[in-house]
Amino acid sequence: MQQAHDELEQRVEERTKELATTNKELEAFSYSVSHDLRAPLRSIDGFSQALLEDYSDKLDSGGRDDLQRVRRAAQRMSALIDDMLNLSRVTRSAMRREKLDLSAVAKSIARELQEAEPGRRVEFVIENDLNAVGDSQLLRAAMENLLRNSWEVHFRSPERAD
Repeated sequence: MQQAHDELEQRVEERTKELATTNKELEAFSYSVSHDLRAPLRSIDGFSQALLEDYSDKLDSGGRDDLQRVRRAAQRMSALIDDMLNLSRVTRSAMRREKLDLSAVAKSIARELQEAEPGRRVEFVIENDLNAVGDSQLLRAAMENLLRNSWEVHFRSPERAD
């Protein structure tokens, strides 16, 4: 029985090392992909902004709207890359269970969204005193993703979806 126990421990140790190596490779891949995607996204956003600034008077409203949609899509892709990297960082750290005021987190995220785009008028209905026990970083990341997706979908025109 001791021999079986020792073999099992050795297999667990080997598997743990394999998982650690795989995680490091995945992390390196994520950073590489994010780096490779950022430069073209900055170019797309920058050139479309330049076109809007330099040729706005020559474009009809449809052309200007199309360039704004290109910019929003590039900025959204950049935010998705940031979210992916943040989630990667959060999931590497040890999970800490703690009591969290989800209502306060949701209100904070809603405020950030509204401050980032003050021209958008949205009413957030957030129940008070919603509490949970969990990892605050993971819960915030999940709530931010859900609210940001709702924010984006809410303002996507059905006839001209991005």
